[in-house]
Amino acid sequence: DDVADAVRAAAEAAADADEALALEDDEEDHEDQPPAEPERRADPDEEAHCLRELRVFFRAALRELRDDRSVVALWRPIDPDECPEFYRVADDPLDLSVVRARVDAERYPTLDAFLADLRAVKANARKLADLVPADARADDNAHAAANALDRVQSLAHRLKTKLGFDLVKRCDQIDRRNRRRRETLPAPQRSLQAQARAAVNAALAAAHRHRLATYAVRPLTPALGLVEWLDAAATLA
Repeated sequence: DDVADAVRAAAEAAADADEALALEDDEEDHEDQPPAEPERRADPDEEAHCLRELRVFFRAALRELRDDRSVVALWRPIDPDECPEFYRVADDPLDLSVVRARVDAERYPTLDAFLADLRAVKANARKLADLVPADARADDNAHAAANALDRVQSLAHRLKTKLGFDLVKRCDQIDRRNRRRRETLPAPQRSLQAQARAAVNAALAAAHRHRLATYAVRPLTPALGLVEWLDAAATLA
């Protein structure tokens, strides 16, 4: 459509200047080379549209995972009262609902940032399976998490073919440019941005703590163990 054509044209027009940014380190080793051409003026509307399209893709990928019964358990946190050992071995006890909240909070400017959290979900599922090696369902959850990561990566590859240009690469370029912009901001503005990011992080953390405190499985029985948790999680949609 017209919007996609406009985005594609803007992305191609900015590609040469953005690739020069990625070669900065090489230029330091070749001081005799002429300086790189200055960056062309960025189009805020085009950049915002690309980042928005990437979030739409993230939500579509998560929606597909939401419809998959094999990953139901990955959408809920593990009750820390019932399985405290998990929180001792999990560096970042993510579940897919946290990932979805971070998408809505615009925490993923690139596909790599999104995939990093999906890899954390996969790692957590494997750690849980290692805690209960005799339970086949925990191993099934670990397998489902690995498959979920592969599916999202496959969907991302198909997205490039469907759009006709590399949205992922374009968002990587935008992220690099935005990082450079932030580095050149005056200290007061950098402080304000840091405070805003900290506020978003605090809100997300508070929402996650609330979900743990009101976790639907907890009221079933105070003696609920990890095996029972897996049974309950499998029956909740």
